[in-house]
Amino acid sequence: MTSQIHDDAESAQPDQPLQARVPMELGGSRLDKVIAELFPQYSRSRLQGWLKEERVLVNGVAAAKGNQKVQGMDRIALSPGVLAHMQALIPEDMGLDIVARTQEYTVVNKQAGLVVHPAPGHWTGTLMNGLYHLDPELIHVPRAGIVHRLDADTTGLMVVARTQETQVKLVQMLQARIVKRVYLAMVWGRIANSLTVNNPLGRDPRNRLRMAVVDHGKPAVTHFTPVAFGELLEVPVTLMVCRLETGRTHQIRVHAQHAGFALVADPVYKIRGAGSHSALRLSSIELPNGEKFERQALHATHLSFPDPAHFHVQGTDEAAEDWDESLGNHEWPEYVAKAPEDLRLLGEMAGIDFHSDEVEEAVLEEAHQHKASVLVRFDDDDDLEEIE
Repeated sequence: MTSQIHDDAESAQPDQPLQARVPMELGGSRLDKVIAELFPQYSRSRLQGWLKEERVLVNGVAAAKGNQKVQGMDRIALSPGVLAHMQALIPEDMGLDIVARTQEYTVVNKQAGLVVHPAPGHWTGTLMNGLYHLDPELIHVPRAGIVHRLDADTTGLMVVARTQETQVKLVQMLQARIVKRVYLAMVWGRIANSLTVNNPLGRDPRNRLRMAVVDHGKPAVTHFTPVAFGELLEVPVTLMVCRLETGRTHQIRVHAQHAGFALVADPVYKIRGAGSHSALRLSSIELPNGEKFERQALHATHLSFPDPAHFHVQGTDEAAEDWDESLGNHEWPEYVAKAPEDLRLLGEMAGIDFHSDEVEEAVLEEAHQHKASVLVRFDDDDDLEEIE
């Protein structure tokens, strides 16, 4: 029924109201339920906010309550306007590395040191500022289309929505765990066997700026697969392929530390018990070109997801076999970003080739194992995945 209702909604320019008539079969229903069906490109929480702001008109009259009943063929007008956090956004040319761009989304290869969105101390010079410069129409899309995050010092691939409808779809895909995300990480120690860390994550009770494995945290699952071995500063190191099932703040870094190893040069999550003068404590390593490597050795190298242009997220009550069949019928664009120069040089110091055929094959093999494992519906504007 959703597709039929959606077809009845009239298109409009971003600064003009969206118009639709209530289908006869929804006559007598609550307004909040009806507008969620008529305008599926917006989340329920955002629509509720616009109701309170009297941005929803029923037959020309502002409706402030979502529980009022509407009748078949009532005229609904929705005026989204520009969200407050987007009104303050300044477009800036950030020289972004654009891997792909379609009508629905953009794939960016984020460089080291680039903060994803404005925050205290970083009001400008962020990925959001650069995206707005690249695509001015993003002023009408919450967070300039961002649906997941990478830490400032983590490099690699991110997908960004170009429309609100695509943004909702991508967030649904992330929450349903069907977006394929594979990382490369260099860690201290020789880790001979693959392992999976399945431990919940939350704020560290001893330091709220850090994350930690906690009993009542959010579910988090990371798969680690060793693909190459070397030695850095006379200490064994392992190149890991990391596959995420969930996306939590600092997930790979915290799970690595919890498993007994840590990412090379990670400034926060060190190997527990390492001496103060050990290489394991270093947060800065001099590279062969004279520059300093001063970030966690982590790169988002592979990203794949169903094409949003043809994707409809299944409901949580639909059978698992229907879900699997739906996924199998979709095209899955795949994007790969090789390790950046600083990480390649770090690997060279350790005798590890980040760009070898063996590494590329391991990344693809791990990516193609990933399937949907949890089905949830997107209903919260603030539930962005915080990946890295």
